[in-house]
Amino acid sequence: MIFPATPPVHRPVPYLLAFGLGLLLAVTALRSYAEPPQRLSYQTIMGNVIRSYPTLESAALQIEQSLLELDRINSTLGWQAKASTLASHDVGLTGTPTDVVQANGSLSRLLKSGDTVSVDASYVRSDNDFVFTPLLPNPANDSAVNLRYRKPLRRGAGNITYKSSLQAARSEIEISKAEQDVLKDTLAGQVASLYYALATAEVNLQNTHDGITRLQRLLDFVIQNKQLGVSGEEDVLQARARLDRKRAELKALEVARNQQLYNLNRLMHSPADSRFRTTLDYSLPELPTRQPLRDQIFNYSPALNKARSSRKIAESSIAIQRDAQKDTVDLILSVGARSKIGDAEENHVNETDLAGVVGVEYAAPVDKSGLRASLRQAILARDIADNQIRTISDDLEYDLDRLLGDIRDLKTSVASNRTYLKAEQKSFDDAVTRYRAGRINTDELIRFEENLSIAEITLATQRVNLMQSVNEMQRLRGAIWADIEE
Repeated sequence: MIFPATPPVHRPVPYLLAFGLGLLLAVTALRSYAEPPQRLSYQTIMGNVIRSYPTLESAALQIEQSLLELDRINSTLGWQAKASTLASHDVGLTGTPTDVVQANGSLSRLLKSGDTVSVDASYVRSDNDFVFTPLLPNPANDSAVNLRYRKPLRRGAGNITYKSSLQAARSEIEISKAEQDVLKDTLAGQVASLYYALATAEVNLQNTHDGITRLQRLLDFVIQNKQLGVSGEEDVLQARARLDRKRAELKALEVARNQQLYNLNRLMHSPADSRFRTTLDYSLPELPTRQPLRDQIFNYSPALNKARSSRKIAESSIAIQRDAQKDTVDLILSVGARSKIGDAEENHVNETDLAGVVGVEYAAPVDKSGLRASLRQAILARDIADNQIRTISDDLEYDLDRLLGDIRDLKTSVASNRTYLKAEQKSFDDAVTRYRAGRINTDELIRFEENLSIAEITLATQRVNLMQSVNEMQRLRGAIWADIEE
């Protein structure tokens, strides 16, 4: 008996799943493609750059390192402990063998005034094989305790080294912070240049799209007129050439926009193909008059603050070097107690007495050429800082006047270009009416459209330029950082 072949079993479920998954991915891709790119403000981008820029992390570590210098300098005023002990067997001054055990210890501290206070104690046990008089104890135990006070009268008076070093350390912290602010300002300038270039490309793209829409309508109208025998092939070619040229301009603007996007993404450490758009607030902030603006700029300027701090360091070095050139004249005061304990041949010795010392110590370097060279170096460092301060101040004055002039001129330019755009729009609308009535030819209408397109792009560009100048003024006075999350 022949059995019929078993028909194949169809399993449509996996195919349906694959089809559904593909459809879902396609819809998701289309949705993501259709979604407009997010809008990012200058402040948002600047915050992203600061949070991800590696060099700023190094600048923060430099500030921390400078702060530790304060701890090191302050530690010089702490108590210093010293201790020593020794045991020896030697021949004494009398030519007899002697065993000696000795222990010493001291605590000393340099005061802010430059004076030094110290406490020291010592213990000596000596055992001689022979003593010349039976009145001396052998072995003998000698101990001493002293309180000493040293007061500098010339070099070191007032502890110039400590105070100047402390001031220099604080100035180093200010320099580290200023260097961090200089880096942030540099980044802010780079981001502003790229951001407003991107904004300019975007508004020009929008105006170019509008122009393409107008030219496409014109081309359609000319083709329709050609079909009706009203226009000729030359009119069609003129309209199509103008449209193609506008489309070429659009491609060039897209390239410029993509380049700015790439550069901004690189600064933010974002994927290179990330897409976003700018958002500009065209409302102008109320700026103070020139003198308050100047005060704000000179108080904020990181470069100027760095030069000022460098001058403070030079002044501290000058004070230290001038103090080092002085002769050392120290007044020394000491009070203490002495004791000698031990058994002699005929009795037990246990004597204690007070001791005191008043003295003056003098020292002076014979060759001061090295000290004079160090002082001269410090003076030159101060002169260099003064030159930097003058140069930076002149640059800030120039930048302030330039920006005030730019903002004033751009405000006037924007107002004039608004009027110009209205006139060109009216002229173009009138030209379209006359063209439809056959009173002007296609070439003339294209020229009117070109003038309108130029007016649109000029106004949009000038508005962005105005906001860029305002941004530069805000950066110059440090006003942008209040709205940036670091």
